[in-house]
Amino acid sequence: METSRDEILMNFMAATGTEDFGRAFQLLESTDWNFQDALGLHHATDDDHPDPNKILANDFKPASNPFDLLQSSSTSTATQNSTPMPGKIAVKIRNKHNNRLFERYYDPKTKVIEVRKEASDYFSIPFEVAVWNCSAIDDDDLSSTGKQFLSLEIENIIADLERSDHTENRFTNVVDLGVRGSGMGLHDAAAMIISSDDEDSDVKFLSASEGDVRSKSTPKRSNCGLLPEDANFNTIPEAINYQVAQIRLRFGDKQKIPDFIIGELSDCLCHTISITGETEPWKSMGVLPSELRKPTVIFINNDESTANNIFMNNILFHDVILNQLNSCAVWCWDVTAATNRSRMLGWLDQYFEAPTIGTYIAGRDRYLSPRVKFSKLSPQDFPLMIVITQDPESKTKAVIHEIIKSSTDVQTVMDTLLTATSIMDTCKEALLEDENQRKERERLRAAQQSEYEQSLNRDIQARQAQEEKASKEKEKADIEQAIENQKELDKNSAESRIEQADQRLTGVGVSEQIVFRMRTPGGNFTRSFVNNEDVGILFSWACTLGYYECSVNCAFPRIQFSNHKGKQLNELNLGKQVALILEDLSVKNDSEEDEDDDDSSDDE
Repeated sequence: METSRDEILMNFMAATGTEDFGRAFQLLESTDWNFQDALGLHHATDDDHPDPNKILANDFKPASNPFDLLQSSSTSTATQNSTPMPGKIAVKIRNKHNNRLFERYYDPKTKVIEVRKEASDYFSIPFEVAVWNCSAIDDDDLSSTGKQFLSLEIENIIADLERSDHTENRFTNVVDLGVRGSGMGLHDAAAMIISSDDEDSDVKFLSASEGDVRSKSTPKRSNCGLLPEDANFNTIPEAINYQVAQIRLRFGDKQKIPDFIIGELSDCLCHTISITGETEPWKSMGVLPSELRKPTVIFINNDESTANNIFMNNILFHDVILNQLNSCAVWCWDVTAATNRSRMLGWLDQYFEAPTIGTYIAGRDRYLSPRVKFSKLSPQDFPLMIVITQDPESKTKAVIHEIIKSSTDVQTVMDTLLTATSIMDTCKEALLEDENQRKERERLRAAQQSEYEQSLNRDIQARQAQEEKASKEKEKADIEQAIENQKELDKNSAESRIEQADQRLTGVGVSEQIVFRMRTPGGNFTRSFVNNEDVGILFSWACTLGYYECSVNCAFPRIQFSNHKGKQLNELNLGKQVALILEDLSVKNDSEEDEDDDDSSDDE
């Protein structure tokens, strides 16, 4: 009776003591399911493959910080340093045991011991036995290193003492391990005892030649999934970290895997559509620039399918697929557990709108809502790759471009990813064009605003100049009016004084009188005054003639009467007849003001 492949696989894992289902399947597949050849190949290459029993369980606990990225540096010989953040120091620490990375930005004044403590907590390494290769001492600031980027390595110095054997006994019934065509019988080959009581029975590997029984730890292929019900996580980023760790446990640290985004689904979708992420750093980045847009690919695992590990090994981890996924935003989820499946359905309802069609058309699944499409899938359709692009009509709406099922070949997957990338390139060009048009509108709006402000300033300046001019004219008019009023008062006062002088003149003889002949710009005038009159009587006389600002002079004797105001006429030794010359000073002042105005105009 032929042995089935499941039995050969189970016997092979029991014989080699490996817990790596994917590697065991690869070795048997490469030897056309020949047990002895695969066993020899395993021992020949065992030194190059990590022993799962030597992996620290604590190294794969979910990260305590949901924003730290779980990456593996074993897939490349060199890594690119993160772009420095202004005023910060970038720190990248690699776990020597499993190549996990701890990346974070710190203030230059942060103490070195604080960084080592956080890295120890992140990797679940006791602080007292956490050793790294940092040149600075614990009490120093990070700035003492003199570097903008620090690449360090940390390890648990007592890790070898903490590694456990994880030995369990399973199965109790004997299954013939004789290989078809090998010529080996039950007594020449090994046998495995498997019980038929339940699925959790013990396994014992028997050597027919030696007759002893040796316990080996052999994992049973369970349907608990990458994210079982009892997984310990508080946030979605921690759940993603947990799933990535489980993938590495299944396929080993040397297996290249996609660079999954450790965050919420929205943190991944913000690379495809114009939404903001929910966790850092995507939350603080806001809507990402158009240049960074790319398709989103969601890998969904279901351990109820028999193709899950085969799909990951042959499709998801294929070199050409991995290379293309570098141009995508990749996220992962596991729907083996009912609660996780419900979460996925909730996200489909939240981020993807149902097509606007009221009736279902048989055979036309594209008219179904994402929830219905997902619900119609059978377990054997898993694992899935949901390829998501932007709706060309809305930059904030995501659409499911294609659901890649487990039966899809590499070429079809590659074509789908290339098509999605082409669609996003077209959307990116449209977004860039919209961005350029928006910037042009903003430039025009800024130019218009600047022109408006300049015009408004010119209007304000013109209005201020006009108001200032009107104020000056009003002030000048008020002054002129005040002058006229003063002149009128002076004239009335002068006339009253002349009348009083004429009255005094009638009471005296000719011998006490002086006859004045005044030559003015307006003609000659003659008047007599008593010789004991004040000199100011001459200016009052000129005021009655219309000369308010004037000088009165006498040629013989040479007298300038403006210098003798307050004196009496007889004190100046004047004759009986005096010839006076009146000079109008107001005309001279007006001429000087006109000259000043002309000079001002020339200066302007």
